[in-house]
Amino acid sequence: MLLAKRSDIAPEKALQLFYESQTCADLHDKTTGLYLYGDLYVADEFMREMGEEVEDELTANGANYANYAK
Repeated sequence: MLLAKRSDIAPEKALQLFYESQTCADLHDKTTGLYLYGDLYVADEFMREMGEEVEDELTANGANYANYAK
């Protein structure tokens, strides 16, 4: 599975994270049109969302995201 490979996590965990994501909600919402895009685009959107969540979490905990983004 593409998301599992990109994230270096178990496929089951990747599916769980995807199903709980805003990207998945957007994929099921016909008004967003996300369902019209290919799997690579949807995977990129999910990875972007996960990156933002990690950044937000690190910032909330007082960490400097720039140190982790390298």
